[in-house]
Amino acid sequence: MPLIYIRLIILTCLFRIKHNGHTVLITSADKESFLSLQSSMTVVNVRGKVGTNEMSKMNRPVSIGQGRCNKMTFMLHMVTPLNMRVFFLAKLPEYCYKKSHMAFNIPSATFLSFGRKQCLDTLWRIGRQLEQHFSNESEKTAALKSISTYLTTLLGHEDKYIVEQAKALLEIELLSASDLQRWLMHLERELKIDLKDSDFLVSTKDTETSGEKLPIHLVLDNLRSAFNVGSLFRTAEALGVEHIHLCGYTPTPENSKVAKSALGTENWTNWTYWENSLECLMSLKEKGVFSYALETEKNATALLDVEPKFPCALVLGNERYGLGEPVLRKTDELVIIPLSGKKNSLNVGSCGAIVLNHFSSKYS
Repeated sequence: MPLIYIRLIILTCLFRIKHNGHTVLITSADKESFLSLQSSMTVVNVRGKVGTNEMSKMNRPVSIGQGRCNKMTFMLHMVTPLNMRVFFLAKLPEYCYKKSHMAFNIPSATFLSFGRKQCLDTLWRIGRQLEQHFSNESEKTAALKSISTYLTTLLGHEDKYIVEQAKALLEIELLSASDLQRWLMHLERELKIDLKDSDFLVSTKDTETSGEKLPIHLVLDNLRSAFNVGSLFRTAEALGVEHIHLCGYTPTPENSKVAKSALGTENWTNWTYWENSLECLMSLKEKGVFSYALETEKNATALLDVEPKFPCALVLGNERYGLGEPVLRKTDELVIIPLSGKKNSLNVGSCGAIVLNHFSSKYS
């Protein structure tokens, strides 16, 4: 008879406690982790019945599991000797309550209990937070001091690999943002972190007023990628596009992934959602807007030969299938970007940037 393991899973979903005047929200598992720490936490309550009186009365230090810490939010779990996974309501360390909610107040001695990945991952996350607050002198000074303390402490770690990594990081003087980039790059290579484009979008000082809006519209017909849409929002805002029209199943800025890659430009750019792209094109035509469809058609005009008629609209289609025949018939002119490479295609975000730049340069 095969051995059967029974795993009891107890979830703490959305309930709160007060601790030191702070509200702590405990949620169920989150795939992403803000910090992976092995610091001690005291269990103050176990949600649900776990099968033994001893476990339900447990009040001893346990190790933190994977979870997301965002200000006062955390989830704690452990796997018991009985192979039961239990989610606890726990008191969090004081450094999780700091007003700045930045991870620069972790006790340095805690790092000596970290394993390789946990140690480098925590340092990397601290560096990423510093990257986003580098223009704030007080935050930067405190962070640099903490980082120096952590790395010096790690020189006494029992793992020689971690000691070597600490030495390498200490050799990089964090005097500028570019120094911090090298510091982070070292950790990213060791952790084999593959960054997405949106990970590099660190907020900087924006101009107080947007520039002149040009009589250019951007029509996105059934785009599938939220990242492409967000990227086109950034391009359109930077080049002064007057309005973006999102048609069909093109995701809107209400989609979190679009908002993330748009980096706030959706708030400075006028946009409208249309269920039907044909209705959108008809509406623009009634307003005297001349439409250009970007397609790899034989009878299309090479981009550099196009003298845009303003007001105008650039129509971009699905990443894989392009624009449908009904949409092409509704546009006034077909445009193609001449390519010299073997691969006769470009990312739709790149196409949009190339054409919009050409159109904006022609407007006087």
